[in-house]
Amino acid sequence: MPIVQGKGLVCWAIHVSHQEEEEYFDNLKGDYKIVPPQWYRWRARQQRFELVHGSYVQMSSSDDPRTTKRGKVDVAFINEAQKQRQPTLVNMLYGVADRGGLAILAANPNDSLSGEWVAKFKEGITE
Repeated sequence: MPIVQGKGLVCWAIHVSHQEEEEYFDNLKGDYKIVPPQWYRWRARQQRFELVHGSYVQMSSSDDPRTTKRGKVDVAFINEAQKQRQPTLVNMLYGVADRGGLAILAANPNDSLSGEWVAKFKEGITE
């Protein structure tokens, strides 16, 4: 994650529930080790990974979609978007827009009505 205007970036990693955040830990701390351990520090109390240059990745659950309505964010990543409710994205976009940031959604094909909004959202982008 880069530094912009001398400041580290704020990143949110949003998952459906705290049980599903294991995927992040596997990628960072497990066998994959995408980011070398000397580049970050895990802050359990704040539930975030702090990178040595000042950026951080805030882990967050969307079991209450209002948690994504909490301030400005440079990069927001919603994992398993098809499992989440639409207000998770809508609330998050205000913080992304305030910083001129980037919103990323990762989703699999929808298998329930609750995730139908993702397919409609994608159709709206491609039109």
